[in-house]
Parts: sequence; structure tokens; C-alpha cells
Amino acid sequence: MFEAFRGSVAQWECDMMGHMNVRHYFAKCDQAIRFTAFKLGITPQLSREAGIELVITDQHVRFLQEQHAGSGLGIRMGVLGLSDTRIRLYQEIYNTLSGDVATTFITTAEPRHTVDDNLVAWPETAHAFAAANRIEIPDYAQPRSLDLAPGSEDMTMQKVEALGLYESSAGVISATHCDGAGRIRPAFLIGHIADGVVNMTQRFKTRGFIDDPDRRIGGAVLEYRLIYRNRPRAGSLFTVRTGLAEVMEKTNRFATWMMDLETGEPILSAASVGLSFDLDTRKVVAPPPEARAEMAAMMTPGLFI
Repeated sequence: MFEAFRGSVAQWECDMMGHMNVRHYFAKCDQAIRFTAFKLGITPQLSREAGIELVITDQHVRFLQEQHAGSGLGIRMGVLGLSDTRIRLYQEIYNTLSGDVATTFITTAEPRHTVDDNLVAWPETAHAFAAANRIEIPDYAQPRSLDLAPGSEDMTMQKVEALGLYESSAGVISATHCDGAGRIRPAFLIGHIADGVVNMTQRFKTRGFIDDPDRRIGGAVLEYRLIYRNRPRAGSLFTVRTGLAEVMEKTNRFATWMMDLETGEPILSAASVGLSFDLDTRKVVAPPPEARAEMAAMMTPGLFI
């Protein structure tokens, strides 16, 4: 694997749970993707002059270890496969002080024009670089609770409403969150989902557990599967709708759809597996049977991404 990023965790990148917020994992991953694009021949100059960039279309993510303010971070990458129209990459964020792997990404990306999103041919150097950096997915990065099956192609705003999915966040896409072509960057899509977690927790909380006054209970995501469907521009209005798909002994699976309010089309769909943990001991807290039963009553049958 080759090094594609080196940095650290700033205090302002941490949230109320006391660890680096999910959006910043994706932001650092996005920087590493751009470094990889350079290695493939999509240089900053080519991007500026020809309007070509590497566009992420699909990701699987596993969070293996919390990272806190002051942690040093690096990203190692390798190529899983390259075709005429797409590349599959493996990335892992690791702590540069301990050497421990914090997060893994399996990313599919495509070379596209920034203006019209049309596919373009790889630079001549791409195939040689991919062949020289070919790797396999490590066991600890393999999908665990979420698969990599193709997503649904027929979700509409009407179906979102019919499913009764809960609106966890909504807003306007800011120009400061977009690339040079005015299209939102992946990290900020995840950021809008993360902004709604508090509302989602209130919707799906259970009596005597999440709201226990004698315990400080927080939450964390263990695994994500994301499908990037459309890349809206600055000024677009969005709504994030979430449903509870499965209740397990210690974890829960959610499905989230981010929809464009003007077009009614999906921007992003995401499946996630999360858990609750004690903010003081940093240990997993399993909901009691009565809490799981209460949450099961809130599930949306047949929920998918």
C-alpha cells in the first residue's frame, strides 16, 4: 500500500461523544482520494484545465477504533481493481503513534467531467499504477453486517413519504461545502446525516435506557454502506429521512435516504450499524430486552437502500 495522507485530529473535529466526528473521517479520506487521482494521472492541473476529477460513487466503511483530539493519522491505500470506467480502492486510516487501524474504506470511483458528470477515459498512466499497487481487502476490513449488493434504483420522494421515514435533518447545500464545479463533496453529505443523529436518537430512544438520568449514554456507528446517487449543486434543498431497519442484541441497523426536495430524486442512500456506549467507561451498552422490544415496534418493514 502507498501513503496518501498524513495529519492529525483537531479538537474542533471532535463531537459531543468525545471522539472525531464521522464527517472528518470522510473528509480525510477525500483528501487521500485526490492524492490517488494524482497518482493515476488526474493531476490538479488536468482537473483545472480539463475539468476532470475522480468521483466517488460507492463506499463501505468500518470504524474499528475511536480517535481523539491530538491523535496523529495517516492513510494507506491500494487498488482492488480497475476497469475502463471505474476503480475500486482500499483505504485505511491508522493512528501514526500506535500503528492501530482506526477505519477502513472500500471505495468505488469513476473519472468524470466536473460540469456534466460524463465519464471520461483514464490517463495513460492509470493502468500501470493500478497494476503496481494491486492488493486484496484485509480480513478486518471485510463487510460484516452490511453487504455490497447493488442498491435500489426506484426510490422517489413519494415512496419515502409512504414509508413514513423520519426527517432527521434538512437544509440547503452551502457553496462552501462544494468543489470547484459547485457540487457538494462527500464529507459534507455525511455531515448532514451526522447533524441529524441527535434528532434520530430522540425518535428511536427507549424509556429507561437512552434517557436514563443516572448514565451518560452516547452512540457510535460501526459500519456504513453508502451509495452516492446524484451530486447536487450549491443552493439545492435537501431532506434526510431515516428508518430503523433491524434491532439486534447490541446493535441496530438503520437506512437513510437523502433526497433533493426540488427534483424528488435521491442524492444519497446509506445503511448503517450503530450501538450505544457509556460515555464514561467507553464500553458498549446493550439495551435490555424491554428496550429492544420497544425499538422493534418502531421498525419499518422491508426498509432498504
